[in-house]
Amino acid sequence: MGRPKKSASETPDVPPTNGNHQDDDVKAMTFFGFAKRWQAAKDTLAIVEEEAKAKLGKHAVRDIRTWALLKDEKGEEKLKEKIEAQMRIARWLGLAMGTQAELFGEDRTPSVDRAYAEGKRDGLAGDPCKPDYAPELEQYRLYMDGFHEGQAILAKGIKPLADGDERDVRPGFMQRAEAEKAGIGGAPATHKVVKAQAH
Repeated sequence: MGRPKKSASETPDVPPTNGNHQDDDVKAMTFFGFAKRWQAAKDTLAIVEEEAKAKLGKHAVRDIRTWALLKDEKGEEKLKEKIEAQMRIARWLGLAMGTQAELFGEDRTPSVDRAYAEGKRDGLAGDPCKPDYAPELEQYRLYMDGFHEGQAILAKGIKPLADGDERDVRPGFMQRAEAEKAGIGGAPATHKVVKAQAH
């Protein structure tokens, strides 16, 4: 049986070439454009992962990747499927994994508690304040309370990592807000590298 044909809307694996000149252009873009940028991004990621392991412990990278997965719309579903598969295999192997019949049943967390937790998570992450609730609802108020608590923890729980390191690693909106307060306009202020303290 042959391979299925690609639809016209699908991106081809390799850009089409019409002779040596265009082929050379594609090679140049691949090797000197995208490949170098990809390698630089990979190297930067490796440095960040090593710093995270050194500061947060050996499971830091796993935790960061889980966080990134759950920020994606389909991430929660993917994570549930993975955990359910691991639990099923463990059960097949006779490993003692607890007696809960269904690991991911209906979420019984009260909506006000969930709203507060969402707000606190967004505040701690330095994400924009975007509640999914109408302003007249109690969930909105609790989201805002959680968001402001997360922001307060983020603001007071930062300290310099190393002397001489002047990179500003705060989210851009925090840099701009401080610059505007100082009357500098849109230019970000310079701050030392910071990390959140465990509370």
